[in-house]
Amino acid sequence: MIINWLKKITAEYSVLIIGVIHTGKKDNHTLGHFGSMVDRYAQSVLEVVKDRENNVYSLSAKYLRSAADFDPVYIQWDGSKYVQCSTPPPTKESAPSRNSRR
Repeated sequence: MIINWLKKITAEYSVLIIGVIHTGKKDNHTLGHFGSMVDRYAQSVLEVVKDRENNVYSLSAKYLRSAADFDPVYIQWDGSKYVQCSTPPPTKESAPSRNSRR
């Protein structure tokens, strides 16, 4: 009933509704009845993952109905606003260690 009402008002007022649904820690699936319903009816599902070490957020397509996947987008807080990063943050394996010589 709620989903049908949301679909009705989005069509009537020509608006977009963005919902934030959390995923489970074990299997990375949406939680509960509402989460599974949203997955079925969503036009697009984006996954947002925070890299705590570098304070960078990764936005990637988990599911898109109407378009091909896109490359992940990386954003970072610069102190006053979020800015897009050009590349993902370095991983521990690819970052030079403090003890390495150049």
